[in-house]
Amino acid sequence: MSIRKSKKSHSDKKYYILDSSSTVTPVDDYKFDKTEVCLKSLVDSECFLKNHKFKDRETKLNKMINEMGFEWDPLSEPGHMRQIQHATTVMEAIEKYSWLVVKEFSDDQDIPLYKVGGGELLDVNVPEVKKQIAIISKNPGLYGLNQYDVVINKKNRILRYNACMQKLSIAKGINLHDKGLPIGFFEISKSYRFEEEKELQLCKRVRSFSIPELDVINADIMSSIKIALAAHTKILNEIEKFDPEYELLCSMTQDFLKENFDFLKTIVKSINKPILLAVYEDVRCKDGVKIDIEYKVFDSLKSPVEIATCLVDDGSSEFSLDLKFKTKGGIKKPVSILHVVFPFSSIERSAYFFIDRAIKKETRTGFRSFPFWVAPIQARIITRDDDSLENAKKLEKELNSLDFRVDLDDRKINYNVKKKAGDLKWIPYVITINKKDKDFQNLIVENEAKEITGKIMRKNDLIKEMKAEDGRDIIVPCYIPILLSKRLISNP
Repeated sequence: MSIRKSKKSHSDKKYYILDSSSTVTPVDDYKFDKTEVCLKSLVDSECFLKNHKFKDRETKLNKMINEMGFEWDPLSEPGHMRQIQHATTVMEAIEKYSWLVVKEFSDDQDIPLYKVGGGELLDVNVPEVKKQIAIISKNPGLYGLNQYDVVINKKNRILRYNACMQKLSIAKGINLHDKGLPIGFFEISKSYRFEEEKELQLCKRVRSFSIPELDVINADIMSSIKIALAAHTKILNEIEKFDPEYELLCSMTQDFLKENFDFLKTIVKSINKPILLAVYEDVRCKDGVKIDIEYKVFDSLKSPVEIATCLVDDGSSEFSLDLKFKTKGGIKKPVSILHVVFPFSSIERSAYFFIDRAIKKETRTGFRSFPFWVAPIQARIITRDDDSLENAKKLEKELNSLDFRVDLDDRKINYNVKKKAGDLKWIPYVITINKKDKDFQNLIVENEAKEITGKIMRKNDLIKEMKAEDGRDIIVPCYIPILLSKRLISNP
């Protein structure tokens, strides 16, 4: 391991670049090449607090977020959203996808998995909560600018601020023993953090959000690291399905860097590019873990966005709730916990991620494309005239009965006007039907993502193609009227 001394300390930690030759270079001295634009952007943002701003792209992005049905809640303080229109479908689809990915990963690693849930209001007098609050109070910004304090009947309470607390509390009520480890707990938890108002952005940075986190409880830190490598591979597979541009920020303690350098070399080798290191001199990072790997993608504003995380602690942190397991000899020992937020970060930020990807694709291709399972409407049927409406309704009912999300443009307007509806840019399949085509043997199908234009298809062939789409096992209904003529909000 070759480490050059840093000329400059950034706050309470020092930043380095670890490259494929195993050289650790202070960010101040690192020479970025032309292919490392995203890494340079991450360093600028993380180390020097520089951010890119593209107002035109930001306006376009926020407009589409609003079109999906995400908006600020006018009955609440700043930073809290509500969902209308398509937003509820998008959120539920992402939640179901997250569970399927976590379940698949747990099965592959032979980890017994429990999906759990818990409350959002914490009693500050409970010893475990009290200890964590004490740590947070000494580290401003650890969980947002501040926490949400609540007074009920003159008693102090606080809204939940992290994802793992309920899962570990449940684990603490179980008789953990070495033969029963590892064991996994998954929860989509609601958390609250008082982010700065000037930093708030729809979906991307909000004050209340849902986090899909898996906690894997292990007997020792090396077991956690081993599973962390498998989780890292799974996270990369998921990210690369949707975006090839990403960078890694690894925050760790000084002793972790020295004792587990081979682990970091493996991470670098797996992505075949350098990573950014943030090294704490203390025995623990601020959030009480030994290593925290953050996976950053870059939005259309050229800003890094955390999309997944993988953390390992050694059980000594106050945030581990003093969780212990029994050895064969009956001795109680601290557990090590692997915390993984994947395949994406919060459900809200995941929605931001997919909407932003659609905007980026439109810039390159002229149309917006969602993964099929995310698209709130997967197919739209368009009638040429009123005479074809009866046939169109039959087809719509059949497709929806097969668990596709299909709507019908039955509006009494010109066919060409229907074809120019703004939301068709992100609907995968557009189907035109004629009055005479009662057996649905001559459907006119378009799918811009697949470069299909005006293709004549039989109904059965269309269904077969739609069933072959990725994520077909994520079944979420359409939560708005099927007929466009019945919609009262944002008719295209």
